[in-house]
Amino acid sequence: MPYWKRFVRTFSTVPFPPENLSESLFHLASQGCIIEPAKNRKLFLNEYERKHTMLKLIRRCPEYVSGYREYCQESYDNHVIYFRPTNPKLIDNEWFSRTKDWYDKKETGQIQGQPISFHFWAVDDEKFIGEFQLRTELTPEVMSGIGSIGYSVRVSEQGKGYGTKILRQGLLIAKEHGMNKVLMNINDKNSVSAHVCEKLGGQLMDKIQAYNDAEGCHIMRRYWIYL
Repeated sequence: MPYWKRFVRTFSTVPFPPENLSESLFHLASQGCIIEPAKNRKLFLNEYERKHTMLKLIRRCPEYVSGYREYCQESYDNHVIYFRPTNPKLIDNEWFSRTKDWYDKKETGQIQGQPISFHFWAVDDEKFIGEFQLRTELTPEVMSGIGSIGYSVRVSEQGKGYGTKILRQGLLIAKEHGMNKVLMNINDKNSVSAHVCEKLGGQLMDKIQAYNDAEGCHIMRRYWIYL
């Protein structure tokens, strides 16, 4: 049975996949269909986008190292401060194999002083788009600094809705890891990221003073997103 039938009980034939989900859900209701509660409608939309969008979150792999290097270079060339990736000068032909063990240990909590974390790369039709990081523990460092989630879109691909897609898929990954909420810490001046967070259900908890090398002293918004 197609996955969407878990959320929609229909008494007429409706063409799927829909090009406009909101209009299609309205059409289903007008044709005598029973639409499940809002929570399931949201899950339906999320699942549909993850299954049908070209953008995918994948595990780090050698095939996309060159794309990752280009993404990092764009960030450094444009002086991006809100999410500072690897220095592109460090990414040589041996970088992936040299760092693989370190990233693997981060996933099992073997790096002292760092929370368990998972790293994904975002690709769209073989093109490197950005990255997503998930930290599954609410350690003091996570609470007052880096947050549960970090994500970024390469400079040349910004303004195309990729940030929303990356975060939306990332929230599903967080849920698959057994999390019922995630913390997003966002620089108060980063209005774009704050907008994406709020659009996907972020609830502002507070604003605190924060500091890191890239952003210096700044006001940081802390959001909970409940999954």
